[in-house]
Amino acid sequence: METERALQQLELLQKKLYAYHCADSSLYLDAVTTAPSGTAEGRGVAMSILAGESQKLMTCPETKALLDELSARADELDLVHRREVEELRRSCEQLTRIPAEEYMAYKELCNRADDVWHKAKAQDDFALFCPVLQELVDYNRRFAGYYDASKAPYDALLNEYERGVDMEKLDRFFETLRDMGQLSPWFPEVEALIGVPQDPGFHQEGDVWNHTMLVLDQAAALRSRARRPFAFMLAALTHDLGKTVTTQRVRGRIHAYAHETAGVPLVEALLRRIVGEKAVTAYVLNMVELHMKPNALVGADASVKASNRMFDRSVEPEDLILLAAADGRGTRGRWPWEDTEPWLRQRLALYREIMARPQVTGAELIAAGLTPDSRFRELLDYAHKLHLAGIPHDSALKQTLAYARKRK
Repeated sequence: METERALQQLELLQKKLYAYHCADSSLYLDAVTTAPSGTAEGRGVAMSILAGESQKLMTCPETKALLDELSARADELDLVHRREVEELRRSCEQLTRIPAEEYMAYKELCNRADDVWHKAKAQDDFALFCPVLQELVDYNRRFAGYYDASKAPYDALLNEYERGVDMEKLDRFFETLRDMGQLSPWFPEVEALIGVPQDPGFHQEGDVWNHTMLVLDQAAALRSRARRPFAFMLAALTHDLGKTVTTQRVRGRIHAYAHETAGVPLVEALLRRIVGEKAVTAYVLNMVELHMKPNALVGADASVKASNRMFDRSVEPEDLILLAAADGRGTRGRWPWEDTEPWLRQRLALYREIMARPQVTGAELIAAGLTPDSRFRELLDYAHKLHLAGIPHDSALKQTLAYARKRK
């Protein structure tokens, strides 16, 4: 195939791909402007079919032959056409590895997710969007395997946004900023960790900065298992910011009492400046405030009631367990690190089993003769605490009613 004729066919291919893109974009624009409510499902079907046809065009034998031919003649192409062929070949290879039915289903899901997101945003209700967000995450994890099965999912996805970037390169980010003297303008709260001492009995790795960098390394190895990888890494970065304002020497020992709560306003200020997303902020603040509890409960072989209360306060118990693991593995103490994850996962399974049991409801309290008033929330909280303690439903109801009578 002559180069000029091949370039003409490339131009025709690009026009067809552009037509599919325009049709898809028009449907999206219609969705966010004038489309009547309740039309998302039908629009999703149309968008998935367009995606399927576009994938067929990109992966058909004729397209592959054309791109292979032009790639072989790269020296004859100008810079623009050369890059165009490189990008199209990369897309062709990726789309070839993704099953057509999955690709179409994902495009339909994206349309549904956008519809749900707009509703959730209008109602300020993240819980409404959470299930469809989980579906998106699950799809992208599978796609990461199609992109490059040899890489960790997070590395494969990172490479989609910034070619050649992986976890190892990002882990050097803060050390590089420090070496360049650029921490202060961007992350003054993190820079403040430098030089903050720690008890050498528990932290032979040095100051809080060193500990945080080690925790980041450990978190990077775990983030492919996290439910919210981006927010999880922010929690690892900020988990000990409170030590900058609580560290002191008491009777010759270095302590940072209550640093997990003292750090909350510092973390919030940092996140407000660099992220500005309510859901991410809420997640990170919750993780920072609770990060000490998992390993402490394991060390004390705490009661089921205590671990249930911790998991009940956590916005993402699975990620809290991973953060505790990263924190422990990023510590160089006098004693070897004991893996706390098995104990915590066993307790998490028990918590979920207990939470699946029948609980005392407001309707039951009303049926028993109680009137909803300003104290009703207190009674429901009391019943919930009994449930977390593993008290059977009928007994919890009797105790809650007795508590209500006593409080009159």
